[in-house]
Amino acid sequence: KGKNAMITGASQGLGKGMAIGLAKAGANIIIVDLKVPSEVIKEIKSYNVDCYGYEFNLRDFDSYDSLIEK
Repeated sequence: KGKNAMITGASQGLGKGMAIGLAKAGANIIIVDLKVPSEVIKEIKSYNVDCYGYEFNLRDFDSYDSLIEK
């Protein structure tokens, strides 16, 4: 509870399941994925935690600094 977790691929499947599980435990969630559906953020926020989504291509190594700055 009160921790922050950054999860890649949390828009669907296993990543989404992990994000929801951590949110249920009280962790704030940062989603990093190619597309971040607003309904996923809304669902995670329903567990009374903060949730932020950043659309980012993890294969674009030159852009990692911009992700860290966010």
